[in-house]
Amino acid sequence: MSFIHSRFVLSLSLVALVSAASAFADPKVGDSATLDGTLVGPGLNAKVVTSQKITAYNANTGVYTIAQSQTVAGQTDSREVQATADDMMTEDQAAAVVSMCESGQIGKKEKITVGAGAFDTCHAVGNDGTELWIAAVPFGIVKLQTKVQAGTVSLGASGFTRGQ
Repeated sequence: MSFIHSRFVLSLSLVALVSAASAFADPKVGDSATLDGTLVGPGLNAKVVTSQKITAYNANTGVYTIAQSQTVAGQTDSREVQATADDMMTEDQAAAVVSMCESGQIGKKEKITVGAGAFDTCHAVGNDGTELWIAAVPFGIVKLQTKVQAGTVSLGASGFTRGQ
């Protein structure tokens, strides 16, 4: 299942919206984010853990390597993906989204608490109903809720690491 990975499209649209309005601090090798929660549907209540970590950066090509892992009901799917800085939400861009959340009609400002702590966020809802809570953290997402074929996925950040 790769339903979590496909839900970051909304955050990428927000990156394009705020990239001109924010200072640009590139992601760093070692940046990581872990979100955990549940997948609940008819006859199903499964634990979900998803994580992303920047493991390498090629300065010649400007391409980051990101290790992604997703565990659903004890079954893990891991892969590596490649992305440029333009494809990723930086902490500065996420902070800009939060700052202009309501004035830019992106969403609603909310202070939320998840396992990783309390955050000032922009709660945005995509056309498909996917809800994202965006904050100034690695990868920009502190909470996510979306519907998939099997049910509803609800995830909250349980930890972040900032690279060097």
